[in-house]
Amino acid sequence: MMLTDRLKGSVMLSNRKSIRMFVFSTLMVGTMACVTHKTTQHSHKELTQVESFSESGSIKSPDRWWQSFDSSELDDLIAEALSNNLDLQQAWSRLAQVEALHRKVRSSRLPGVDLGVSGSNSDRVSGDSPAVDSYRASLDLSYQLDLWGKIRAHVDQGFYDLQASRKDMEATALTLSGQVARIWLNLTEQQLMQKLVEEQIQVSRDYLKLVEKRFALGSATATEVLQQRLELQSSQNKLPAIEGAIAQLKNQMALLLGKAPGKDTPELVAAFPTLPELPQTGIPADLLRRRPDIRATEYRLFSSEMGLIAARADLYPRISLSASLSSSSTKFSDLLDNWLRNLAVNLMAPLFDGGKRRAEVDRNRALVDQRLQEWKKAVLTSILEVEDALVIEQTQSQTLTGIRQQVELAERTLSRARKSYINGLSSYLTVLTSLQALQNLQQSQIKAEKDLLANRVSLYLALGGNWTETMTLTQR
Repeated sequence: MMLTDRLKGSVMLSNRKSIRMFVFSTLMVGTMACVTHKTTQHSHKELTQVESFSESGSIKSPDRWWQSFDSSELDDLIAEALSNNLDLQQAWSRLAQVEALHRKVRSSRLPGVDLGVSGSNSDRVSGDSPAVDSYRASLDLSYQLDLWGKIRAHVDQGFYDLQASRKDMEATALTLSGQVARIWLNLTEQQLMQKLVEEQIQVSRDYLKLVEKRFALGSATATEVLQQRLELQSSQNKLPAIEGAIAQLKNQMALLLGKAPGKDTPELVAAFPTLPELPQTGIPADLLRRRPDIRATEYRLFSSEMGLIAARADLYPRISLSASLSSSSTKFSDLLDNWLRNLAVNLMAPLFDGGKRRAEVDRNRALVDQRLQEWKKAVLTSILEVEDALVIEQTQSQTLTGIRQQVELAERTLSRARKSYINGLSSYLTVLTSLQALQNLQQSQIKAEKDLLANRVSLYLALGGNWTETMTLTQR
C-alpha cells in the first residue's frame, strides 16, 4: 500500500476551507493595515558644502599609501602587521561572529522542519499483564508569516551590522598601517638622534682638547676648561634616554607585529625617506566612500532604521502556520500504517503590555537619531582631519626650512667664533654658546623632519583609501 493511501486526515474539507478563508482574510487585512517606515534621508550635500579642500597636489598617491615613501623596509613591516597583528585578528574574529549571527537571523525566513522518533516499553509492577510497546514518529513544520516586515527588517538589520563590522575591521587595518608608520618614523628619529649625539660628543671632545691645550700654554682659564667638560658631560647624558626610547619603540613595533617585545625586532636603516609630493586630496564627498570609519557609522544608521521597522511591526499580530504528520503503533513494523495529519493557523495579537512595545519603538527612534548624529560627526571630523593635516604640513614645512637656515647660520657662527678664540680675539664663552646653539638646532632639525613625515602619514590616513576592501580572511 502506498504511503499516501495510508494517510488519515483529521481535518474535514469544510475545516480546510475555513483555514484558507482565514489566511486569505488575514493577508487582506495585512495588506490594508501594513504601515511602512521611510528610512532616514541623510543628505551628503548638507555636510559637504565645501567643494574642495584648501590645498591639493597633482600626484595621485598609490592605493596603499605607504608605498609613496618608497621604502621596502616600511612595506615589509606593514605587510607583517596586517598578517599578524592581534588587534586586527580580533577584528576578523568579531566579523566572523557577526556573519554567523546574520546567517542565524536569515534562517528565520525559512520554515522549520523537525523529525521525531520515539519508542517506549511499559509493564505493570504487579499482576500478569503483558508488557506493552509503543512507537511514535512525527514530522513537524512551522512557518511564521512576515506580513508586517518584521522578519525582513531583522534580516536587513543583520546585513547592515555585518557590513558595519566589515568596515570596522577595515578601519582597524587602516589605523594599524598608520601606527606602524609612525613608530617606524619615531624609531628612525631616535636612531638619527643617537648618531648625531655621538658625533656631537666627539666634537665636544675635540673642543675640550683644544681648550686644555691652550690652558697648558696659559692662553685659557680653568673656568673655560670646566665649562667645556660640563658641555661634554651634558651631551653624554643624552645617550641613555635615547637608547631607552629606542628599546621602547622596538618593543612597541614588536607588539604591532604580533611578536613578544624584545624578540626578533628587525634592525632598521637610520635614514628618513624623502617626503613625497603632496597627493591629490579630491573633494570632501570622496571621503564618504574612502573612509571605512564613515562607512561603518552609515551602516549602523541603516541597521538602527531596520530595528525601528522591526519594533513597529511588533505592534501588530503575529501569524504562524504549523503542520504535523505523526504516527503511533504498538508494533514497530506497523509504525507507517497509521498516520495522522494536523494543520493549524495561530494568531497572537498584543492586547496589553503596559506600553512595553511602544517604549521599544521610541527607543529605536531615538537610536536612529543618535546614529544619524554620529554619522554627521564622523563626516565633519574627517573633513577637519584633512584640513588640519594640510595646514600643519604647510606650517611644518616653513618651520623646517627656517631651522635648516638657522643650522647654516649656526655653523658659520661657530666657525668664526672658533677662529676668533684661537686668535685671542674673543673668549671661549662665545665658542661654547655657538656650539650649544648649533647642536640644539641639529637636534631640532631631525625632530622637524620626523614631524613633517608623520603629519603626511596623518594626511594619508585622513584621506582614507579603498585598499582595505580587497582584504580577505586568508591574509590573517
